[in-house]
Amino acid sequence: MPPLTPKDYMIIAALAVGVILFMVFVSPRLIHGMATKMSHDPEADQLSVFDRISLYIASVTMFLIAVIVAIMFFEIVSRYLFLRPTLWVNELSLWLGGMVYLFGGLYAMQQRCHIRITVVYDAVPRAVQRLFDIISTLCVVAFAGAV
Repeated sequence: MPPLTPKDYMIIAALAVGVILFMVFVSPRLIHGMATKMSHDPEADQLSVFDRISLYIASVTMFLIAVIVAIMFFEIVSRYLFLRPTLWVNELSLWLGGMVYLFGGLYAMQQRCHIRITVVYDAVPRAVQRLFDIISTLCVVAFAGAV
């Protein structure tokens, strides 16, 4: 296989940029209920600062997923089509994936959509539910501090 020319790199870069642009600008509009759609909602002005930060983190997470897809696509094309594997894509995708998991956990915690045992939680009064929420949040913070 001959070495890659600058034209080959330009084609690969154009494909990667096209994938990123599609993932960032087109696909959120195709999926109903994404965070970009909430900005047109009249209730969006009533969101607290924490809700706005959470939505911003969700949009950053969507962008990071698009970046992971693009660099993995670049790695596949580079490795199997041009026989020129990269050294940085695997490690970068692992680090970005870790950030996606972290940001996704923060977003899920803010939206209160983590998995919980609802048999006990739903059976107690609201004041006890709040106590359970505080205890679980303290456990998460303690675990994050220990790690």
